[in-house]
Formats: sequence, structure tokens, C-alpha cells
Amino acid sequence: MTFVTVRTDALRAGPLREEHAEHGVRLSAEASWNQTTDDWRLMIRHGHGWGRFTQTGQLVATTLLLPYDQRIAWLAMVLVAERHRHQGIASALLSQALQRCDELGLAAGLDATPDGRRVYRPHGFLDLFGLQRFQCARPRHRAVEVEGVALRELGAIDATRVIGLDAEVFGVPRPAIVTYLQNAEPRRAVVAKSTGRLVGFALARPGRRALHLGPVAAQRAEIAQALVSRALAGARGPIVIDVPDHQDRFQAWLTSAGFVPVRPFTRMLRGTAALGDPKRAFAVAGPELG
Repeated sequence: MTFVTVRTDALRAGPLREEHAEHGVRLSAEASWNQTTDDWRLMIRHGHGWGRFTQTGQLVATTLLLPYDQRIAWLAMVLVAERHRHQGIASALLSQALQRCDELGLAAGLDATPDGRRVYRPHGFLDLFGLQRFQCARPRHRAVEVEGVALRELGAIDATRVIGLDAEVFGVPRPAIVTYLQNAEPRRAVVAKSTGRLVGFALARPGRRALHLGPVAAQRAEIAQALVSRALAGARGPIVIDVPDHQDRFQAWLTSAGFVPVRPFTRMLRGTAALGDPKRAFAVAGPELG
């Protein structure tokens, strides 16, 4: 077997465009990540993306920034193909993305793996809260009812209200992202109302490897449980959901429904000390979307 060392300077830099989405999903699939081609198109369309390409045009490294409301940019998809790792490419892309944040006057946010957390801390990122990814092959469905709370599928009238509640809980408006999630898996988009007022919602999207449930926002844990129970009615696995560590009661309920913890993350911020209302966040949209 012959091994070939590829020089970093043999790669060319360039912006990511929507036509790179299929190349991006191949790159994320190599890392066993869950994104679909539609996810990549969304992020490239609404964000700033940079890549590294071979001389034949093959995409081998990426990073993306998703600006939200001219206040914060979400850093995502820091990926390098295995044969090009340990050459400083990821660090160079990260520096480029953070320089762009500084130019735009935006704080930066991300969900880091344990290895990534060690990389990001020297760049000024601070921990906000821990997250745990739970996975289930086939949930044990048990309908949950909450007195005074009615559940129903997301309707056109609810869509704007969900965007507003997401902005309160996440911390900044991200209407394009929430609209995408509302339409991604409409059968599993559920809202909770009490006396005509929106008190929670659950959204989901198909993934390359698993259905991703989230974000889930609610006034309290019982409502979050009811929303997830309704959203997952009839669902077959695998299913993943990323839950803040401070929602221990909700995590325990997921465990009773057949979910198991598989991977930790840490939500981190650079340039701001707080974001949104984590007490009402029971599941996030995922590391790529915030």
C-alpha cells in the first residue's frame, strides 16, 4: 500500500455556495454527522461559508457562520476530511470565521464536543450550559396530558407565534431557520396552548442518520413531555434529541421512554455572557443551528 501526503498549500480557499451542498453532505457523512443536503443548502444560503478545495475541485474542509439578528453568529460545520487533518486547516478556517464575526460586530455561539471545547476556549469562548444527546431506536410511546393545556399540529396562524417564542427562548430571532424547521417534518410540528396562549412547541427534521427532534420550548417540564410524546406518536427510530443538562427531570422522562445518552456537548459563547431563556429550552435545534 502506498501512502500519499497531501500538502496543505496544495488546497485552494473559496466561499461555499449552494452548489457545494452535495459535496458538504459527503464530508459530514464521513464524520458520521446527521445533516442532509437540504440542511447544507439552508446553512449556505443564509450564512457565510468557507471551504478548502483540492486542485480538482473536491471539497475537503468547511466552516459556516449563521448570523442571527445582527447580534450573534452561530459557528457550525467545522469539518476537515480525514486525510487532510492535523495540517492546521481547521484552525485557519476557525480564525477566518471569528475574524468575520469581529468585522460584523457579532458575538459568536456554538455547541462544542469535549475535544472541540478545548480548542474553542483559547479563542475566548466561555461555557453557557452542558447538553446531552439522547438517542432511541424506537420510543415507548405514552401519551402525556397536562391539565389546561391543549396540543395540536402547527397551523399557519401558529407559525409566527412559534418564531416569536423561539426568539425569546433562544435569545435572538431566527425566522428563516424556524420556518425551515416548521416545514421539514410537518407531522411532528406540535404546539401547546393554554387559554389561547402559546406555551410551548416542538419541531423536528429528517436527518441522514436519524430524525432530529428539536427545538422544544415550553413553560415547564410536563408541557415539554406532552409535546414530545405527541410529536413522536407513531415514529420509528432512530431518533436523536439534544437536551440541556439543567433539564434533568425532562432527561429522566426521556430515559423512561427508551432514550439513552450518547454524546455530550457544551453550549459556548464568545463576546456575550448570556443568551435567551435556557429555563424554557428543553431541546435545541442541533449543533449546526443552535
